[in-house]
Amino acid sequence: MQVSMRHMIALTAAIIFAPLSSAIGQQPGKPPVIVSRFDACTFFAKAELEAAVGYPLGPSKRGRNEPSCRFPNTRGTVTVRVGDRVTAQEFDELRQQIGAQAEPVRGVGDRAYFWGPRLYVGVGTEQLVLTVSTEQLTPQLRAGLTSLGRLGATRLR
Repeated sequence: MQVSMRHMIALTAAIIFAPLSSAIGQQPGKPPVIVSRFDACTFFAKAELEAAVGYPLGPSKRGRNEPSCRFPNTRGTVTVRVGDRVTAQEFDELRQQIGAQAEPVRGVGDRAYFWGPRLYVGVGTEQLVLTVSTEQLTPQLRAGLTSLGRLGATRLR
């Protein structure tokens, strides 16, 4: 089954924001504030991110109401999202809904997969998502994100 990008974005948002156990201060009509025991802007050193993607990145920009951080570059902004509480079942459900476009990655965390230029890593009940805003996942970028995923998995434990 072919899934549209609009549906994938909705599914991703549903999986990422569904775990309300990590939301605090939720008020009606306002998005939940997702907390994490990690700081997404310091989870990886900027030099580690730059080595993975192969180009310099700008200063970090913290996400609002979510455990994410963006490192901009016109060649492709890197986004680190870390510490979302996601059960193995929720993690696997998104992968299954994505279908053949979700490519399993062995040896990274408890479970991991690529979906285009995004690497999802699950360790226990926590998730790490690495995203590069680029259209093409080159072999070099794949290798760099996989290395970051392994490193991140050890930090999640």
